[in-house]
Amino acid sequence: MLYTRPHFTRLFVGTMTGAALMLSGCSGSTSAPGSTPLTVSASDPATSADAPPTSASDLPTTVTGTVAETVTGTVAETVTDTAAEGTVPETSTPSVSADDVLGPFGLQGVTLGMSPAEASATGVFVTTPTATVCELWSAAPASALDSVSMSPDDGIAAIWVSDEFTTTAEGVAVGWTAGEIAQVYPTFDPATVHDPVGPRVPVPGNPQAVYRFLFGDTEVVQVLVLELADQPC
Repeated sequence: MLYTRPHFTRLFVGTMTGAALMLSGCSGSTSAPGSTPLTVSASDPATSADAPPTSASDLPTTVTGTVAETVTGTVAETVTDTAAEGTVPETSTPSVSADDVLGPFGLQGVTLGMSPAEASATGVFVTTPTATVCELWSAAPASALDSVSMSPDDGIAAIWVSDEFTTTAEGVAVGWTAGEIAQVYPTFDPATVHDPVGPRVPVPGNPQAVYRFLFGDTEVVQVLVLELADQPC
């Protein structure tokens, strides 16, 4: 149970009152050898049935020995339990893994310029048609990429991604608007978002590649493409 300040006050007052009443009824008893004497002020309102204490300031001021230890222990345990039960677990903000970044050269071990034999050896693709012309190789569903454009001369010429958790190296992802992308890439032209081939921007860190953003008929990007700047496909 989570104790608020009023709960804590009533618990403290109740514990002190019970201790004081027991001491009052046993005022004539003889202390056991070696025990600490217990003393309660006779004039304190906590000993009167007509004036029950209503706050911590009304409690007996002279309580020693076993009673004091009991009260102290009860309060300490209560505070400890309250702190433990009231603790809120910390949460961490998930970060983007390097495996989920498209660019500047590829994604999840698949890179631009990779030959058909090298690409097939990755085990990523479920279709690997012979590339006598540009062919589309489809990736397995578990992969972050959708497919690649395979050129017989240039190898992988383009990597296509529609996975919402994959981003460019600068953080752009599926679902971004043209205005948001323009803030990241200064050369991005929002006026070209509905062109059939989509707008293209240079890839920082790879002068031989560009990003292409496909919006389709929507106002947010649907597909990210990392491709060779002079690719034939």
